[in-house]
Amino acid sequence: MLVPILVALAAVWYLMIWILIKKLIPKIDRPNLKQVVKMVERDLLREIERRTRRKKKYTKEWAEAKRRLEEIGDL
Repeated sequence: MLVPILVALAAVWYLMIWILIKKLIPKIDRPNLKQVVKMVERDLLREIERRTRRKKKYTKEWAEAKRRLEEIGDL
C-alpha cells in the first residue's frame, strides 16, 4: 500500500524537476554580456573620476576617466 504512494510521489517529483529544467529555466532572462561589461566599465570610470577629481597628482587619470565617460555617453 505504501510502495505505490511512494512511487507516485517520486514520479511527481521527477516530473516537477523535469518541467523546471525544460520549461522554466530557459525563460529566465540572462543578462547580455556586453551590457554587463559596459555597466562595469561605467562604474569603474565613475569611481576613478570621483576619487581623482580634486587631487593634483592625478590630473591625467582624472582627465582620461572623464574623457572615457563622455565618450561612452555617461556624462
